[in-house]
Amino acid sequence: MLNGYHYQQLSGDSGSGATLGDFKGRVTAIGPGLSGSFQAGPVPVAVSLRYFREFMCITVSKATVAG
Repeated sequence: MLNGYHYQQLSGDSGSGATLGDFKGRVTAIGPGLSGSFQAGPVPVAVSLRYFREFMCITVSKATVAG
């Protein structure tokens, strides 16, 4: 299964923590995923594994995310 996300910050940073200015971030990520469900006795269990590689990063740090 192919997974992905796009994050775009609509308003600039503000408040006392915005010491570097009025930044807006944007990032897109894509990667494979695996999910399934099973019974552990009487309890249903759902499992989801995803791996994302971020690209098109603007004003954010590039990263690889596994979750």
